[in-house]
Amino acid sequence: MTFAPPEPAVPVLALRGVAKGFGPAARRVSVLAGVDFALAAGEVVAIVGFSGSGKTTLLSLLAGLAWPDAGQVELDGRPAPEAGSERGVVFQSYALLPWLTVLGNVQLGVDSVFAAMPRRERRERALAFVKQVGLEPARAKYPSELSGGMRQRVALARALALEPRILLLDEPLGALDALTRAKLQDQMARLFERSSMSVVLVTNDVDEAILLADRIVPLSLGPGASLGPSFRVALERPRQRELLNRDPAFVKLRNEVTTHLLELAARRAASSPPRPLTPRPELQPLDLTRRGARVLR
Repeated sequence: MTFAPPEPAVPVLALRGVAKGFGPAARRVSVLAGVDFALAAGEVVAIVGFSGSGKTTLLSLLAGLAWPDAGQVELDGRPAPEAGSERGVVFQSYALLPWLTVLGNVQLGVDSVFAAMPRRERRERALAFVKQVGLEPARAKYPSELSGGMRQRVALARALALEPRILLLDEPLGALDALTRAKLQDQMARLFERSSMSVVLVTNDVDEAILLADRIVPLSLGPGASLGPSFRVALERPRQRELLNRDPAFVKLRNEVTTHLLELAARRAASSPPRPLTPRPELQPLDLTRRGARVLR
């Protein structure tokens, strides 16, 4: 008797031959081309690349905030609808409403998604996620009274409170100082370990990707950027930052990913034509002895 191999699991979120550009048809600039991507249930994937390579555009397509020029975005194997509560998004710019408190910003999303829930339960739910990111003492403060790290935790709590199946993070820690960034990375790692969410993290920090992700996918440089080969992160969880730098597997993986990115940059530089030099007019010294010459003081 022969047994057929099991059917591969349908990814919770996928891109099939996706292309995206911007600008009018005559001068349209290709940002992404031929992008294929699949996110498995419960998987944390980090997409790494240089600034300007199209990472935010890619995340916007996954979130349903933008539509591809070609190809298809799929949710559970079917064409994905517009953005919905099943996909939570955390932006680098926080996107908090300045006239609402910490609790108010988190509860705003809860009120929208769980409108049928009694008001008291909605408030308790919002407060529970404010506590989860360690902001209960600051729940009555406004965004202008918070540090950058605290604002980003509000944005994270707001996304988590909606209980999304998929969490999309657009360089959420990129604007923070190194110490605050490290603390939030550790907090996010603990959240991912306790959750069954599928996560896509866009970042340009290879160490951050290794600390948080199960798989790393580099994005090539545009125009017409595409995703490269995946790097599996086979490091046991929980991952302790202070031990990773002494782990040979971590060092090897970091070198492999970094080398791949540097090779992408080198190939891009080699294929780009040199910029023509713009001729400049020759400058002549001012003749101060000439009548009518004026000297600026």
